[in-house]
Amino acid sequence: MNPEVSRYYDYTLPFYKFFWHEGTNAIHYGYWDDDTKSHKEALINTNKTLADLVEPSRLSKVLDVGCGVGGSSIWLAQNYGTHVVGVTISSKQKKQADKNAQKACVENLTEFYLRDYRHTGFTDSSFDIVWGLESVCHAEDKKDFLREAYRVLKPGGKLIIADGFLTRLPKTTIEKHVYDVFIRGLALSNLATIGEFQEGLTRAGFKNIQMFNKTPHIQKTAQHMYGISCRWVKIFAIARALRLVPQMIVDTINAGLVQLDFFTKGVGGYYVFYAEK
Repeated sequence: MNPEVSRYYDYTLPFYKFFWHEGTNAIHYGYWDDDTKSHKEALINTNKTLADLVEPSRLSKVLDVGCGVGGSSIWLAQNYGTHVVGVTISSKQKKQADKNAQKACVENLTEFYLRDYRHTGFTDSSFDIVWGLESVCHAEDKKDFLREAYRVLKPGGKLIIADGFLTRLPKTTIEKHVYDVFIRGLALSNLATIGEFQEGLTRAGFKNIQMFNKTPHIQKTAQHMYGISCRWVKIFAIARALRLVPQMIVDTINAGLVQLDFFTKGVGGYYVFYAEK
């Protein structure tokens, strides 16, 4: 994994807490439906949307790949009594996830490890569900992750992924600029096209592959992120000029500015993939 990814999440941890997750420990886009009333509800809805597809239970063992500070892992443990193992390459995230689980009184149902989700070290066929919420995008080659996910899943096990993807390759200068600013600001090497990811799932051995376009449901979250970025871009530019923050933070704010165009101009989309071993 690109070392910039762990550096990014180590450094931005307090920023996500202050600007984004509103006590949910979520580091992802929120899912809006007709009944959603707030950003916080939308963040929780994203977990619900994925859980409805994989139907976890008290008997399930879930691997949360790129678990962040434990948001989804803790939510699954609280709401389903599920045993969840989370992996992250950010030492600060791992430490915070342990604290969050203890605070939520689910430390007996959750485990967090400092590991790369492409090489987890877990035994073959040891998980019922592999859960990846806006984390698989960080793999340089998504096939490396898919092979590992297939290996650690039990026969009949379920893979659920929600993430940003390219719906097509950028063509114009503006589209390429938006894409470049987006991936640089979020410490991404690249984004897969939906076709590439579907093919990767098939080649890895997965079956019953299903894809759901959830882009319309994250539009309000994209607008919310754009608004935050607009309000803070000048302040962080000044802070950068005074060497109070690294360029990474300015790049992240810039990604927040362009992501709305990325998701609304037809180049990118927010998709959920479901597959079985």
